[in-house]
Amino acid sequence: AQAILAQVSWPRGSHVTHLFLASDTSGSDGDEQVLGGAYSEHSAKEIDGIVRHAIDEVLGDRPYSLELADAWCDHILDRSLRQIAAMGSPFKYMATCVISKQTGAVLDTAATAFWDTQSDSLCCTRRGNGMVDCIVTVYACRL
Repeated sequence: AQAILAQVSWPRGSHVTHLFLASDTSGSDGDEQVLGGAYSEHSAKEIDGIVRHAIDEVLGDRPYSLELADAWCDHILDRSLRQIAAMGSPFKYMATCVISKQTGAVLDTAATAFWDTQSDSLCCTRRGNGMVDCIVTVYACRL
């Protein structure tokens, strides 16, 4: 087992963070960061694509709304984790979501884990719509 640290910088504003868990026992204006050895190149791109699609569906062209940010996080994480778990990989998935108003300031986030880097991993996806920024980090721990 090794410690892993991921850092992401993103413009600062009001933000909400949630942690959700899903497990499966069956067998452009953003970027993705993959750490560890669990994800193949193919599955990391799939996970990033799923998360990007969920963010686009939920946020669309909407301006930032403090009243809606909590629900947006819930919907993005629910949509993402349902699709990721449906891929059928032997992982437990945990995810966090940060939504922030684009202000031009920087938002620094960090994630760390003590795990087996050959079997566990994380994927961090950043995406925005010009008014709202979103950072979703998906952690995968092999069952």
